[in-house]
Amino acid sequence: MKNLYYLLFIGISLQTYYFYGKGGPLISIFSLLLLGLILFDNKKTIVFPYHVSSKIFVWYFIILLWSILGVLIFQLNFDFNRFGGFIIVAISSLISYRYFKVCSLKTTIKWYLFVNIIFFYIQFFGFYLFGFEIDYLVNITGEKQRMFAGSFNFPYFNSFIRPTGLYQEPGTYATFLSPFIALFGRYSESKQNKKLYYSAILSLFLSFSTFGIIFGSIILLLSKKVRPSLKVIIGCVVSLISYPYIHYRFVLSKATDVDVGFGFRINQITETVNILKNNTQSWFFGTNLLSIVPKNVQLTGAYNDSSLLLYLILFLGPILTITTIILIGREFLKGDLFSKTGIIILFLSKISIFMPFFPFIVNSLLWKNREIPLKGERIIEKRI
Repeated sequence: MKNLYYLLFIGISLQTYYFYGKGGPLISIFSLLLLGLILFDNKKTIVFPYHVSSKIFVWYFIILLWSILGVLIFQLNFDFNRFGGFIIVAISSLISYRYFKVCSLKTTIKWYLFVNIIFFYIQFFGFYLFGFEIDYLVNITGEKQRMFAGSFNFPYFNSFIRPTGLYQEPGTYATFLSPFIALFGRYSESKQNKKLYYSAILSLFLSFSTFGIIFGSIILLLSKKVRPSLKVIIGCVVSLISYPYIHYRFVLSKATDVDVGFGFRINQITETVNILKNNTQSWFFGTNLLSIVPKNVQLTGAYNDSSLLLYLILFLGPILTITTIILIGREFLKGDLFSKTGIIILFLSKISIFMPFFPFIVNSLLWKNREIPLKGERIIEKRI
């Protein structure tokens, strides 16, 4: 049964398997609901002790009510899709609590990383050794994975790929894997786990994603599990491998007016600053998580692509965002270095709070396993 739990955990993470004709990430939502039904099956009494999971649920509930209040006060256009998203992620926060009460955090992360990097390296070596372009997405959703980058050709190979693993693009791969890679450093004592840990870190750099390179560097610099001399060696090797593409993307492409992803991010920062300057209510409600973005707000690209922190400031407003950071900060100070590294990465990443997997990521990073087991249940790890 535990193997089914781990499989469904991975299924919940597959946010990019988005079926536009059906209007949602069906694999992710189906996996979440099935996991919930299994975990709560035959439970006469459902108890949720005071834990970070219940705090996540309360946080979602508060910002939902706050957003509804903003919609009513300012008579904004109500977005029913986002309301539905609130309900799903609130349920997800409770399911994630039950999940980590009965499943090992260590084993969960181990299997999650193992499965993901296997698909990543199959894609990577399949292309460079055999010339195969393996797309895990197109035959399921009809949308191609974004693996190629303009006219850039990698030296010696005359071809180039940015592997995405099971996700739509390299940056999304880095977003979903990096917090867990940072956390897995806690468990990288055995040779097997150490190999998995290093392979996972390397995959971030081999994704040639800006997010991947930044997150991989943060993990390497802050990790106690990597010796300083090894950090220098890895840094030199990674720099040698990634420099040609970085030079192409941020120097040559800029010279030829090719969009390198900075344009819409700078635009979002500028628009956010303008909104805060011109609208007093935006300090309290932002542009509102339950309303359609006003036409006079000129945003380009995905709203969460510029980091979770900027996303919260834009849609929740600075006051509620600062409150959220303070609440997370209290748990942050209690965690070890691996947990802290993952939380830093989370706020810098382009994760969305409407993704069903978001509460599972937060729970993983803040989980302490100090609770008394529920009746009839057994905690796999008494200490982490």
